Amino acid sequence: MVAHGSFSAAATRLGVAKSSISRRVASLEQRLGARLLQRSTRRLALTEVGERYHQQVALALEGLRAAEDAVREVQDEPRGELRVTAPVDLGSLLGTLVAEFRAAFPKVVVNATLTQRRVDLVREGFDIALRAGELQDSSLMARKLDGGESVVIASPDFLERHKHPTTLAEVAELPWVLFRGNHGQMTLWWNDAAGDPVVVRGEVTGDEFGFVRAAVVQGAGIGAVPRFVAEEDLKSGRLVRLLPELPKLRTSLALVFPSREYMPAKVRAFTDFAVPWFRRTLSYGESE
Repeated sequence: MVAHGSFSAAATRLGVAKSSISRRVASLEQRLGARLLQRSTRRLALTEVGERYHQQVALALEGLRAAEDAVREVQDEPRGELRVTAPVDLGSLLGTLVAEFRAAFPKVVVNATLTQRRVDLVREGFDIALRAGELQDSSLMARKLDGGESVVIASPDFLERHKHPTTLAEVAELPWVLFRGNHGQMTLWWNDAAGDPVVVRGEVTGDEFGFVRAAVVQGAGIGAVPRFVAEEDLKSGRLVRLLPELPKLRTSLALVFPSREYMPAKVRAFTDFAVPWFRRTLSYGESE
């Protein structure tokens, strides 16, 4: 109203009745216990108190506009800190992804936490999580990723000491290094000739794929891990892939986040970048 010079002009600008503007000003003056405007039939003028009040309110409104602009900027442009969590054994993969993502979005600062603990994203203030296996929390949103294939592996030393297995039945008879083995046993993903699930057993178990890979390299048994975990050892000959003719099983990976509603631009950019990145990085020429 001060900017427009009259109740009528202010009412027209706001799309309300002139009487409504007048009542609101009178109510404000009553609440403050001070006259803010000098009224006459031709013009309005701020009192000294009104001038001071107007200056402070103008500053407050400018602060609110700046705050709203800051929120819109964060929502519209990928920037700020992105807190990501992932299992320890996905750390190398995540590190490579983050490096390439940062090259494309340099205004996003990535803070990664690697842990085998299942992180509560909302309570602990994380933006996104990279997780493997079946998702357990249905309250979270997820975008599935192509994690590539899983492989059965053994070391050349182990194969020299044991008969080289060529069937699922022979694989099941040998000792294993189990990933999160349940009471020293684990069900494989394939069925035997009779159509029954193949169960393998081992005296070494661990909750991290890197542990399984390292123990298998040292000849502790046969293991099953995502191919990206063992790829370098397969190329160097430290590990040998067993039963490659079996149907391929995809490693289940997903990006998990609290909500799609009002998703910050940094989270949207990271998920949109990660989906094709995983498909491209873990394909291993499978389409050829």
